[in-house]
Amino acid sequence: MNINLFGFKGALCILGIISVLSVSGCGASENDISFGSATFTEEAEDAQIPSVEEPADKKPDYVYVCGHVNRAGVYAVSENTRMFEVINLAGGVKEDADISGINQAEKVSDGQQIYVPSKEETRQAKNFEGPVAVPVQNDDGLVNINTADAAALQTLTGIGASRAQAIIDFRNENGAFESIDDIKKVAGIKDGMFSKIKDQIKVR
Repeated sequence: MNINLFGFKGALCILGIISVLSVSGCGASENDISFGSATFTEEAEDAQIPSVEEPADKKPDYVYVCGHVNRAGVYAVSENTRMFEVINLAGGVKEDADISGINQAEKVSDGQQIYVPSKEETRQAKNFEGPVAVPVQNDDGLVNINTADAAALQTLTGIGASRAQAIIDFRNENGAFESIDDIKKVAGIKDGMFSKIKDQIKVR
């Protein structure tokens, strides 16, 4: 009986040792997982992130400012430059200049000619019945509806101050006209009006 009891206790001791070894094995497994996680983090830090190629710099736009400004000339401007900024580049306007017909918030475009008239020129234009030759026109005598100011637009047959401003507002909100026919999208300008001015306008 004593021998069997001893054997029973010995068996319990052996089971206890096996249990301890099993617990130690779980600890080793957790260490393996931690090591794997650290290895993955290190690889992520070494990974190369592709760079985004910067777009090429855009060429500047060129506008010609003339008339009653202090420094008439051709100026290089960036995209989205406004009319008042270009006039400032030209040294501002002279004392006798009249900028009431110029929309100073309008965006300028490449190749645009900006003529600042004098107060006397504006007065003569208002008193003159019929089309008036405004210096903003090019040699072909056509009005560029993408660049003309209110004074130049009013030289068109049947275009008064309100319609001239409507044209300017439309292109400021919707961008440049792609063809002369697009002017019919402006409120108040339909086929009848267009037939009167189609030979007097251009878009380029």
